[in-house]
Amino acid sequence: MAQFGATIQTAQVTSGNFQTTVDPYVSGYAGYPNNPGERAIPGAAYYDSTGTNSNPWGVPGKYRYVRYYDTANSGAGTALTNLTAPAPCYWADNTFTTVTPIYNQGTWGPNSVAGLIMPNTTAITGLVVSGATTGQTNLNGNYIWICVGGFVANAVGVASIGAGASIIGSTAAFTPGYVAPGSFTYRVLGFATNAVSASPYLVNILVTLES
Repeated sequence: MAQFGATIQTAQVTSGNFQTTVDPYVSGYAGYPNNPGERAIPGAAYYDSTGTNSNPWGVPGKYRYVRYYDTANSGAGTALTNLTAPAPCYWADNTFTTVTPIYNQGTWGPNSVAGLIMPNTTAITGLVVSGATTGQTNLNGNYIWICVGGFVANAVGVASIGAGASIIGSTAAFTPGYVAPGSFTYRVLGFATNAVSASPYLVNILVTLES
């Protein structure tokens, strides 16, 4: 008898775009399955043909549905000034269903790097940490998609990343670290496919955490 992947069948990108999907955590709301607001099984995987800048049929992207939760609620009530593009996050639990943007909240420190947070302030006008008012969207505590494999264009970078550099975590929230090609220190999130030298310091990343 055939067996079908339930995580693929039930995964739902509610806005139709990984970068604009933020599903609210609502206490007492019957989500899937009877949990507070989630629209897919936490940890569910979803494949999408994201492609490269020049080839829409390039390497497919792999995403996971997780809860974004910063226990310190860093920057509560303020705009997310640093999350202008997809940015690193870290596993905050041993079930691989919750992520945090804070390096030292990661379960295994620098080796907790989980993927790239897809929602960002460029894609969602009025995205805030918490304390949203009319026309704003809370990020903290809610469900999002992160990229764990494949190509992501225009992610948050830093100056002086060279093409081929290994992208790793860093102590600064929403900011990657990097090491030169051939140098390995912590768990590698992926590899830069372009050099970064000028503001706004966006980097194209081939994410290699999962295949």
